[in-house]
Amino acid sequence: MLKNAILATITLLFTGSAFADTTIAYPTADAATFTISVPDDWELTPAEAEDDYFLVSGPTAVELWFRSVEIADGDEAAAVVEEAITTGAEWLDEHYKGVELGEPTEGEREGMPFISVPGKGIEKESGDAVVFTIAFLFLENGSMAEFWGILPVGDDEGRAAAQAIVDSFEAK
Repeated sequence: MLKNAILATITLLFTGSAFADTTIAYPTADAATFTISVPDDWELTPAEAEDDYFLVSGPTAVELWFRSVEIADGDEAAAVVEEAITTGAEWLDEHYKGVELGEPTEGEREGMPFISVPGKGIEKESGDAVVFTIAFLFLENGSMAEFWGILPVGDDEGRAAAQAIVDSFEAK
């Protein structure tokens, strides 16, 4: 059902131009916690459950994973971040070797605090080097947006497209 709601949201927000971006509202258009805009040549893999990630992947093997979860307070936020880093690191270890996550940094985006964690690894199947970006943005609506980016090293075109998508992020 959520998959259909996200696809319907994309259909409703699609601008119709062959070169326009597609706006994605998560989890649905009626109850969005955030939106992003992605180029039309990127592929969407919808979330399968309400608290699951959706994936947008570019033509140059860039992967951007997004979701949001409601949080009640700072303690819950810390627990959600810790759980996400733990389970995410396990997932990364399944698909990448030599995974290294850097030190978290804190900052602010449009008045909302965030935590960002850099990383790197080697994709097990292809042997390609990648960089990771993991971020948690604490939204004014009581949600925490979570972002995981996987970018091939040296893919300047993919990095620029990914940055444009991240820059299009709008909290609702």
